Amino acid sequence: MKKSVPISAAMATILLFLSGCASGAQTALPGSANIQFRAKHPVTIGYSVFDLQDPYFQTYAAGIKEEAARRHVRAIIADAKSSQLEQVSNSASLISRRISALIVSPVQPAALPATINQAHRQKIPVIIGDVGAQGDYDAYILSDNRDGGKQAAEYMKRAFSGRPGQHKIGIVDLAPGVVVGKERSEGFKEELARDPHFRVVASLPGQTVDTAYKATQDMLSAHPDLDGIYAMNSNNVQGAARAIQASGKGKDFKLVGFNGDPVEMNLIREGTETATVAQDPYAQGKLAVETALRLLEGKSPRYDEPATKTLRVPIRVVDSTNLDAYLRSRQHSK
Repeated sequence: MKKSVPISAAMATILLFLSGCASGAQTALPGSANIQFRAKHPVTIGYSVFDLQDPYFQTYAAGIKEEAARRHVRAIIADAKSSQLEQVSNSASLISRRISALIVSPVQPAALPATINQAHRQKIPVIIGDVGAQGDYDAYILSDNRDGGKQAAEYMKRAFSGRPGQHKIGIVDLAPGVVVGKERSEGFKEELARDPHFRVVASLPGQTVDTAYKATQDMLSAHPDLDGIYAMNSNNVQGAARAIQASGKGKDFKLVGFNGDPVEMNLIREGTETATVAQDPYAQGKLAVETALRLLEGKSPRYDEPATKTLRVPIRVVDSTNLDAYLRSRQHSK
């Protein structure tokens, strides 16, 4: 749940943001390839995180801290608490604390350009960690979300293999405008549409446990013959699971999630969630630190897509058959 911001604090932050936008609009900064980034001593990496109440970003921050410690550099974590205003403010604060590099998991990617311009003026590289990216960022690290959606659809089709008839599927989506949500949805729908035995009959936004619960209730009410749900983050999974249990749906109903947070692993073990597309936020956090240090050393990051400065981290589907093996492979993230 988002917390309210005092009017005076909100106004101060808005003014800070607008001044950043104005100066960015008036000054044509060179591309980041032309900036000679400068490491201050001691080398400190700032991370403005979307929301530390989210298990996904808790693990992301843990990866950043672990890799920073391994590289003998400092890490400062600033929690945006799902607030765009707070993120603009804490990013500016990190920059003023003489950090050498800035990592941002954005609440709203549209707010990034002013922050990036402000950082570049101080010769600070900016690495975007998941969610979505805008502006002249220096690297964008995320999972292959479209492929993840495709893998979720492939799993859903296998789960109903041998069961005749058309299967109706609902989607609990992320909030409107979240880029990764669009990719996860499109990948899922495109793959599911290849099989005429499957049809997406509803798609409603969730994002939080409570809104996902309500969205799932609405879908089950409108489509009592629904056969499965694809939920696009762990909050959506938890809300959907509660609504599915309350509806009395049996084990034939399939719930496929996305993220692979510890709460989902517990739901899979107890049989409430069928499977999840597991990301590796810990590895993303470590890669963000590695990328920041490469930029500070004047080296090019190992981009998977140089044109968009994108680095992608692999994902995999986890269900009850490979859960224990997967958890053993992830002991480093605890």
